[in-house]
Formats: sequence, structure tokens, C-alpha cells
Amino acid sequence: MPGPLHIPVIRRGKVYQSLDVRPLVDPRDGSPVAQISIANTDLIERDARAFHSNPTMPIRLDSGELQALARAAADGFLKDDLELYPGGPAHGPDDYLAHLCRTTGLTLGHAQVQLERLADAIRTVSESVEQQAGGRALKQVASGLAVVLPNNAPGVNGLWLPALGLGVPVAIKPGHSDPWTPLRVFSAWRRAGLAEALMSYYPSTHAGVDMLLNCWPRGLIFGDGATVNPYRTRVDVSVRGPGRSKIIFGPDEISNWPEHLELMAASVLYNGGRSCICASTIMVPSQAEDVARALAERLVEIVPSEGDTLAACVEPGQAKRLNQYVDEAVRSGAVVDCSADLRGSPRWVVHEGLEYLLPTVVLCSDPAHPLAQTEVPFPLVSVVEVAPDQWNDWLEPSLVATVLTADTSCADGLRRSGKISTMHQGPIPTTAIRWDCPPEGNLVDHLCSKTPS
Repeated sequence: MPGPLHIPVIRRGKVYQSLDVRPLVDPRDGSPVAQISIANTDLIERDARAFHSNPTMPIRLDSGELQALARAAADGFLKDDLELYPGGPAHGPDDYLAHLCRTTGLTLGHAQVQLERLADAIRTVSESVEQQAGGRALKQVASGLAVVLPNNAPGVNGLWLPALGLGVPVAIKPGHSDPWTPLRVFSAWRRAGLAEALMSYYPSTHAGVDMLLNCWPRGLIFGDGATVNPYRTRVDVSVRGPGRSKIIFGPDEISNWPEHLELMAASVLYNGGRSCICASTIMVPSQAEDVARALAERLVEIVPSEGDTLAACVEPGQAKRLNQYVDEAVRSGAVVDCSADLRGSPRWVVHEGLEYLLPTVVLCSDPAHPLAQTEVPFPLVSVVEVAPDQWNDWLEPSLVATVLTADTSCADGLRRSGKISTMHQGPIPTTAIRWDCPPEGNLVDHLCSKTPS
């Protein structure tokens, strides 16, 4: 498409162009892809006051109506030319995929997978609401939800969809590099017939994030520790991230680790290693070095020029910063980069104008080292040896864990620890999720809970 697009603020379905307009560029050459209107804190606060004085209360649809609406929205999201925003230019699925790849560093393969997964999440939103509601009648549903999205994974947009399924007004703050996905989700629902007053869209700054979460009845925020930690004590804000997802071998299964090499690789590499459901730690009772070196040999084949596995780092300075973080950990003496001697190149590489960090497997000899349980937005996985009787004390909160053991006492102990949100027992990738039972938590509960006034 000729020239950069304009992406506006959307205020309860109405388009607004801000005086503060900022560029979204192609990281390869700095060429403009879009101009984005930025909602300032005064605008957000003023809209919130108007919302409270004249709220769009939840518009409940019966199950049949919602299913029909969701099917139409899913088909439109997947296949149709939709308005980029109300009254805006046509934006088809190919346009969406091309723009998403240009600004996020995802490959076309990554983006296509996310497109299909989100279409499935839209199509099954009625089932998700019913499953999360657990058969109970829903009363006192929140009158609005502010959602703060990350840049790294378009698929997380599937997790706020139950709000629309309940007819709850939603205000989205998109990630800077992915304004496209929530816009397309909104457009698909609007085309299907959902009331446009339920949908607001506020590209903004960090100050805008605070204002949204302070002014709307409920909040949902995704991000790393630095992003979400200020909101952890807020009962009106549901915090999602970081994931620190894990693969855990029991003593009875560790001798069979070679049979699970592809499971480990798939769990590490999904979505370019960016998702909170990707395995970032492999926890073993023994044979840590054997596992780490074998996995490093498996992943060393992955380079930017081959297939749809790696995603580029598009945030300025991100690749350098993350590369230095791992190098400093290795210099500490408690971490060995098992990939370094195999790859024959630096971890940080440039390919066709984009920066990449190559898959890295580290062996942590000190389980207390920060890298033993961390999460970064590239395929970095730590292999750490922890005795089973120390598992529960050592384990930090983890979004997903795949537990490989037939020992029910080991598995039950991990469940009772309360530190794993979703546990797969058996050879299931950490990235296997169900929209009606998401690992990140129950949004329906959050929207229906009472919070202090």
C-alpha cells in the first residue's frame, strides 16, 4: 500500500486523530509503515469520566446469538477484507500479515499461526465464557475492562475476548509494534454486528497505561516483571506475566530424556521463543549436562535464513541488551553457554537488515543463579539440576509446566505447591493451550469479582 497508514485513537467506536502522532517504522531501513495517534492522559481520563457518567453496561447475548456472532467474526478475521478502523481503508488478511511481520520481526509462518489461533479463539468465545463461568449464573459483571497488551505475541489477544463475549466494554492499549492485531479483532466483531460502543483503542505512553488502569473498572496487563510488578497488589488488575514456563523431569523419566528432545525443542522455539508459554527452564534431577549439550546440538541448526523459526529483535537496543545480559551471566562462572562452541558465530547476528539472537542453551550449575529461572524474548533455555525434595522450595511461580513422570507423588506435590498455573503431565509441549481454560487465569472470575470501592 502506498505511503504510511494512519492509525487513530478509537473512543467507544468513534475515530479520533490526535495532535501527537508518532511513527511506526520498518526496523530494516527505518521507512515509515504507519503514523499512530497517541492518546494523552487527559483524553483517557476525560473519556473515563464520560464513560462512568453514561456507561455502556454489559450487553448480554444469549448463547445462540453469541455463537452466531462469534462464527461470523472468526471467519471475517481469518479471510475477509475489513476496515482497518471504523471508516478506514480496507485491510485484508494478507495486508495484516505483511504489516505484522514488518513491525514485529515475526516471520510469515509465525504470523499465519497466530492468525489461525486467534480465529479459533474468536470462534470458541462462547465456549470459553461458559467453561470459565463453570455453570454459575453471572451477576454483577464489571462495566468495563482496560487491556494493556505486549509487543511480543499477537496470540495474547485471544485472552481478553471473553470480555466481548460477555458484552463488557473493552479499552485496548496496543503494544507499540503490534497495533494491527487488536484493530483487526475489533473490525471483525464490528462487521459481525457487535455494538461498536463496546470497543475503544488507546495507543499511548507508559503514563497512559497508568491512567487506563486507574480509571477503568477492571484491568488486564501483560508484560515482563518490570512492566507488571507495580500492579501485582491491585485486586482490580489481573497481571499476566512473566511466564517462566518449564519442563520438569522426574527421577523415573530422566533416563529417557533423549526421547523428549523434540518436545523440548518445540517448547523452546514456538513463536520465535517470545511467548510466555515457551519453555525457558528445563529442570532435571540428574544428567543436566547431557541434556543441555544435546539440546544445544539440536538448536544450533536454527539460523535466520532457514525457515520460520526465529523472530527478529525490532526494539532499538534490545538485541544488544539481551546479549550482554547472557554474556554477563556466563562470566559469573555459574553458567555455561553450551551453544557457544557449536554455533560458530556470535549469538547476536544481523540478517537482511534485522537483528537476531540465536537459540541459546545454558547450563546453570548454581540453581540460585537468576538465569536458572528467567524469561527473555528469544529462544534462551536454562537447564538446571534440582533434587526432587527441593523442587517446591526452589520453584518460582510458573505459567505452564510440562511434568514428565509417572510418579503420582511427585506430580501431586507440584500441583499442591500452588506455583504452577497450568500443569501438563506427560509429553505435551508447554505451548499447548485451550482457550476455554487458559493458563494465564480466569478472566470471567476477574470480571465478576467484587473489588474494594
